[in-house]
Amino acid sequence: LHELIKNKEFPKKPILLLVPNEQILEQFKAQIAEFNQQSNIEILLKDIKEYESSYGLFDNSICELYFYRSDLLDTGDNVAKDKNAKRIEYKNFFSNEGWYIFLDEAHKGETGDSLRKEYIKELSKAKNTKYENGFIFNFSATFSDNIDLSTCCYNYNLEKFNQNGYGKNIFVFDENINLEQERDDKRAI
Repeated sequence: LHELIKNKEFPKKPILLLVPNEQILEQFKAQIAEFNQQSNIEILLKDIKEYESSYGLFDNSICELYFYRSDLLDTGDNVAKDKNAKRIEYKNFFSNEGWYIFLDEAHKGETGDSLRKEYIKELSKAKNTKYENGFIFNFSATFSDNIDLSTCCYNYNLEKFNQNGYGKNIFVFDENINLEQERDDKRAI
C-alpha cells in the first residue's frame, strides 16, 4: 500500500491497523520488527493517539502505520475524560482524507462489535468531501456470515493449497508389494 501511495497510484491517506486484543497486537508488532530488519522500507508503528501531532510527513523509505485495538473504539458517552484512558472516542480521529484501515478479526459479529464496525466504516470516510473516501481491508481466518465468504477476494484453503502442489503429499504404499522380490528381479536384469 505504501508503494502504491509513493508511486501515486493510490491517493495519500493515513494507514491504520485495528486488532481485537493485546495479544494479536503484540504479534503484529513482533512481525513488523522482523520485517524492518530485512527490508529497505521501515514500517514506523505509531499509536493512533499520536495521529494529530505527527501525520503529514511522507518519506519514501518510511511507512507510517497507526495502530489501535478495535475493541477500544467507542462513542464519547462511553469514554473516560482522562487523556490516558485506553477507551477512545473514534470521532476524535477522523481524517480529512479518510483512512486505509486494516481490520483484523473482521468476522466478529456480536452486537457491540457490529456497532464498532459502523464506527470503523465512519472512520474510513473522508471528513472533507473534496477527498475520496478511504478503504477497509477486512482480514479473518473465520467466516461467520455468507456475505463475508462471497465477498472474499480468493478462497485459498488447505485443499486447494495441496492440489496446487504445495505442502506435503502423502503416498500410501500397497501392502502386497514384495520389496525383496522386486530387488531380486532388478538384479537379474
